[in-house]
Amino acid sequence: MADDTSEAVPVSPVRVRNCLLSAEFWVAELPRYADKEQRAADALALASAIVASITGLAIWPLLEAGSDVGKAVFSAGALIAALLAALPRIFNFGEMAGAGRELASRYGAIVGDLTDLHALDGAYNQPAALTVVTEFEATKQKKDGLRRLPDKEVVLAKRKARLEKASA
Repeated sequence: MADDTSEAVPVSPVRVRNCLLSAEFWVAELPRYADKEQRAADALALASAIVASITGLAIWPLLEAGSDVGKAVFSAGALIAALLAALPRIFNFGEMAGAGRELASRYGAIVGDLTDLHALDGAYNQPAALTVVTEFEATKQKKDGLRRLPDKEVVLAKRKARLEKASA
């Protein structure tokens, strides 16, 4: 809920520009984040399935042989498979990936609105501008709730270094 004082403060061109720069960054970065989170979830699920399959297939001959060491090894394999299966749920990799994709889409729409406002260079309808900035802030707040987001400054520094290296 917006407080009454935010409506009294006009939206400045500087604020619109800062929101636009942030939204442009996240509209490009969130799909990468979502893909990384999804890859982590998929890799752990696949590893769990492989370990569980190997353990399940290999345990039967061992049970007949009666080797205590073998039983312990395959029990450990079953435990590892269970842990690998639990990790994506514990760390919410899939959920973070889905939320990242949704927020990237929302940021995309906001980039358009902020670009339109920025082009007006301060000569915009304040209530309309406040609505756009409020939507940006709500989206940013949801983005800030994601786990394991990349550090914006680090990403920007790496991009700059790649550009400098490419132009050299």
